[in-house]
Amino acid sequence: MIKQAVLNNVGYAILGADILKNELREEAITILEKVNEPIVTSAIHLKVRADETNIRTFTAFLQKEWLTAQEKLFV
Repeated sequence: MIKQAVLNNVGYAILGADILKNELREEAITILEKVNEPIVTSAIHLKVRADETNIRTFTAFLQKEWLTAQEKLFV
């Protein structure tokens, strides 16, 4: 659904290249180049799954690592 939303002019997404290989080959999408300002991002999950160990662990990982990755990109 995210891929379709981006392809139908609804927004941006961070997706693996394997998911997009056909679109990249056909030049239907553009890979963004490095920008000089942060990009606002959101991580989402189903509310009913919020207490699952895997969800909590991955959320904690993202909170730490995503900010670190952004700091490295935008220095």
